[in-house]
Amino acid sequence: MIGFEVRRSLPRLLIGIDPGSHCGVATLIPDSKCLNLYQFNSNIEAMFLIIKLSHDYDIELFIEDARLAPKNAYFAKTGNPGKLQGVGYVKGFCKEWEAFCKMRMYKHQMIQAKNTKIDPVLFEKITGMKTLKGEHHKRDAAMIILGRK
Repeated sequence: MIGFEVRRSLPRLLIGIDPGSHCGVATLIPDSKCLNLYQFNSNIEAMFLIIKLSHDYDIELFIEDARLAPKNAYFAKTGNPGKLQGVGYVKGFCKEWEAFCKMRMYKHQMIQAKNTKIDPVLFEKITGMKTLKGEHHKRDAAMIILGRK
């Protein structure tokens, strides 16, 4: 008797993540218009969502990585230590996300985000979804995955 395991094929799900003290997460099934947006008060909450989604989908994560951003000399020159410190925290969150993905063996890419900072009006024109002014983490996460196949 030959034993084997039958694995069912799971639908693919793209996940965009904007790490930070408020973590934005966006999910998208490729070639569909099923875009979902989430905003959490901690990265841990977002990680639990990812674990839950991984049971039903073949997930692929795209994580905005502050460590890949070019150095911004403007903040150093203007002496804005708060802004520099904030960037330091986000770099730490990015490191945690990368470790989480490696530990769970999720397909992931740490990416330098471009064109993610977008206002609610333009975001609504692009996606048809309304977001509040303070929900920029959701929009940033969505912009990471929109247009990916």
